[in-house]
Amino acid sequence: NGQARRPPAPCAALAMSDPRSSRINEFFAHNVDINCACMSGVVFATGANDCRVHVFRVEDRKQKPKRVLQGHSKPVDSVQFEPTANLERLAAGSRSGTVRLWNLQTAKVTSILAEHRASVGCIDFHPSGHFIITGSVDTNIKLWDDRHKSSVLTLKGHSAPITVLKHSPDGQWAISGDQDGHLKIWDLQQQKTLYQENLKSAITSLTFHPSERIMACATDKKSVRFYDLNGFELMTRTPVNPTRIDKIAFHQDGKALLSASASGLKVWGWNERGARLLDHVETGWSGLADMATTDSGLLYGLSTTKGIVRTTAVKLYKVCPFKTSAKSPVSPPGGLAVDPSLAVQGTQKPIQDRGGSHPSTDKGDTGGG
Repeated sequence: NGQARRPPAPCAALAMSDPRSSRINEFFAHNVDINCACMSGVVFATGANDCRVHVFRVEDRKQKPKRVLQGHSKPVDSVQFEPTANLERLAAGSRSGTVRLWNLQTAKVTSILAEHRASVGCIDFHPSGHFIITGSVDTNIKLWDDRHKSSVLTLKGHSAPITVLKHSPDGQWAISGDQDGHLKIWDLQQQKTLYQENLKSAITSLTFHPSERIMACATDKKSVRFYDLNGFELMTRTPVNPTRIDKIAFHQDGKALLSASASGLKVWGWNERGARLLDHVETGWSGLADMATTDSGLLYGLSTTKGIVRTTAVKLYKVCPFKTSAKSPVSPPGGLAVDPSLAVQGTQKPIQDRGGSHPSTDKGDTGGG
């Protein structure tokens, strides 16, 4: 019937071993296995083997989806919100190789992008708002102009399924990683590879610094690598983590990098001499799918097991180097896409000394360089 299974009575916030972390809620999101999930502020979406996407609010005690998005005929393997203030659109890729875009206000499909030959495992919206980049098990990366519902560029060069894909904040570059550990940085305007490296281990997460020419990536080797993009040089790396690193992200103020795994949340500082652990929060995460920070000083973590989603809150305002003396408020539950608390937290800034531009719209294939 398109609705999530009725859960038991909502659980109260469960104290973890670290008082700065607490379990917020548990959702029976789908009757089948969840394959992917993403967060933006206090809103998250899940894609599953039932071919549907469900959209929830983190602290909704009713635990019912705010939107049920239908249209795919095969299991959903990737989901991504467009990073706008009102979360107007969501894209989801399926095992058929098709990407669908929905208007979250109307829950209607606005675009169908169908050129990949296998499952679409990662999606990222271009900062301009009109372009979307997708990575597939077919090893290809495609840049789409959703106004014309067709790809404008195909990037070839990977020989294994694409596992991670992200635009630079100014939109000029894209970075991709595959299952075999090949890392590539692409110039979308010149349609060529700027840098490539074989890390010899599956790449699990990528992130760009919000304002400096710095990029970080995590691999199955359980460490984070920091790159100086001025010369495409490895700056430093973190010590090996006890468990696989699921997600990394630079904090919106650029002061530190957040690393999430079953070992908890670690906060890192870095420079050319090395990486330094600034703080560590035990979270009890297992199967972390995504995380997101809010302007109220919280970090939400999203874990999935079969058809269940568990949400956790970390009080970043009590974590170094973000500590503040005042207690941070928690946004109350509300409606979708009209509540100010759904605003994307933090604004993207252009990379220093680089002018923003739209990618080229000349259609063509580009070799791996």
